[in-house]
Amino acid sequence: MTPKKKMKKASTGQIKKDLEEEIYRKVVVWNKMKRKSPYYFDFHGLTKRGAVRYTKRIKASMRCNNVSEARIETGRGNHSVDKRPRIKTHLMAIFNQEWWKCSIETEEYNDGILMLRIH
Repeated sequence: MTPKKKMKKASTGQIKKDLEEEIYRKVVVWNKMKRKSPYYFDFHGLTKRGAVRYTKRIKASMRCNNVSEARIETGRGNHSVDKRPRIKTHLMAIFNQEWWKCSIETEEYNDGILMLRIH
């Protein structure tokens, strides 16, 4: 059983937090090893909270390295229960607020990828 499926069946909040942390670490490691380009990140498998956490980490790295743009692959929601892209819409709602000093928009030719831009 995958960590995400285990999380849905978990009985306590601590078990869910532990599984969420396991998922987060696996996605971060996978991206370090399999990344398509230096600022391209695949968020498949992350929870909404994990996606926000990872986006903050990416944003901090971009600032430190003077990088203005990154791509985040969230997918189109094809594997979601109701076929809606939960991670994508969640990140756009959070990081498009003015005080974040960044923007997240759907890539022009692939709506499963978000463009994170630092202002």
